[in-house]
Amino acid sequence: PSENVICGVIEAINKRSVFIEVVVNTGEKKWISHTTNDSLTLGQKVGITFDSDDIYIIRTVESEFSATKEEEDE
Repeated sequence: PSENVICGVIEAINKRSVFIEVVVNTGEKKWISHTTNDSLTLGQKVGITFDSDDIYIIRTVESEFSATKEEEDE
């Protein structure tokens, strides 16, 4: 794979108003991606590709991520 590919498994899919939020677990990190692809499924193996101008990274502390996910599950 290219150095610009992050491979992982879809762990959560949250449909929003105009996009779909997908949580991809790479085993080392969890990445949240926004997409309009509505054919993705839980457990699906995916690769995220990007160029330097395509990505915006926000660092999230694991405990904050877990708390947000638990709130959505309730």
